[in-house]
Amino acid sequence: MAAGTDFSWARRAMYAAFVFALAAMLLYPGGTLRDPTTTGYSFSRNFISDLGNTVSFGGQPNNPSAVLAMASAATVVAAILLATIGFVRLLSAARAARTLARAAGVGGAVACLAVVGVALAPGNRSLLLHVLFGQTASGAIGLSALLLALASLRDGRFTKGVPAAWLALAIVVAALFLVRWGGPGITTDEGLVFHVVKQKIVAVVILLIFIYQTRQADRVARATDDRRVAGSPNAATPGAGNSCP
Repeated sequence: MAAGTDFSWARRAMYAAFVFALAAMLLYPGGTLRDPTTTGYSFSRNFISDLGNTVSFGGQPNNPSAVLAMASAATVVAAILLATIGFVRLLSAARAARTLARAAGVGGAVACLAVVGVALAPGNRSLLLHVLFGQTASGAIGLSALLLALASLRDGRFTKGVPAAWLALAIVVAALFLVRWGGPGITTDEGLVFHVVKQKIVAVVILLIFIYQTRQADRVARATDDRRVAGSPNAATPGAGNSCP
């Protein structure tokens, strides 16, 4: 599979994950961490991970929403995996960026495994594991983003916006950890709203950066392929492949 194809399929998988998550929200029966009497999904009081609970905070079975949340997690894993393979393959072509790119690939693999862990350990069954896997995924993504920023900075094929966007993602993840540890607790309504809204904003930022970076990588991959074709012997000698005896 060509690198450009990896990125195209990665975006499709991420779009599918977004659609699955929206469908899961529509089917969530209701209940929040602090109020089990609410109806439906609340964008300001329900975490994204609430969708994966087998039983809602309102005490109702949540199987349809949980299945869609699992599908969303699976397609997120596919998106990260495809993008990671594509980035490592593309950046490894530049010797100065090769080691950093491969290290970022390890981080991407860890992020994939952690997202699987989040999906398989819903909060209503094992909150400790759920949080641990979620923090591991965030940390792996942040570290990979920092490594990719350094790698793309050493690869002259990328515009300055690419390492800047990777660095922005790393900073967003670092800020997420700082706010999680130093921000208001979720034991109050205001604290719950703060953390839920923060999670949604971070998710949108990650999605937009993912789309931007995979499109930029597509551009570089196509340009690299075009130069390779232009430099081939057949391309350099018109009609070389069609000469008559």
